[in-house]
Amino acid sequence: MELLKKRLAKGETEAFVDLYDRLGDRLLRYLTARLNSTDAQDVLQEVFVRLVRYHRRLAKSKNLTAYVFLTARNEANRWVGKHGGTKKRQRPEPDLEIVGNDSPIGSKLEKQEMAAQLLRQISPEAQEIVQLKIYSGLTFAEVAKIVQLPESTVATKYRRGILKMQSVARESTGSGGQPAEQKPDTVINPGD
Repeated sequence: MELLKKRLAKGETEAFVDLYDRLGDRLLRYLTARLNSTDAQDVLQEVFVRLVRYHRRLAKSKNLTAYVFLTARNEANRWVGKHGGTKKRQRPEPDLEIVGNDSPIGSKLEKQEMAAQLLRQISPEAQEIVQLKIYSGLTFAEVAKIVQLPESTVATKYRRGILKMQSVARESTGSGGQPAEQKPDTVINPGD
């Protein structure tokens, strides 16, 4: 990524194509989780416009991936600030799959609706951390840089958010027994 960062800082057009190839899908998943899919595509375009416009700043970034996701987060916040009050935004259903073939939740749509319900059960800050970690596959260190919190705090908020989502899922699906201890990362995965 260091070589790519240097190429980006020079303003090489092909470097931005390479950056999009590396991060475009992950950025779009993250933005779609925060906005609707049409707005997410518009915001993703704005992210790259901003990166091209301020390409010299990229040389100073310590973690290029985190810097790009921070730019995406800021652009999403700008978009919501501009457009959030002028039209009713329909929040997307998260493309998450609840793991477990024995789950009484059947169709993909049901799973998406359940995932959206579960996300709404945790704080907005924890929602964003879970979305960045799951949708974008970022490390806790990268998420910490984006949300500007200590890494340990991010990990704790993520773990607590996932545990709360697990608890609500167990209650709503009627599985009263305590399942075997699971790592929070393995409960919810990106959907197909």
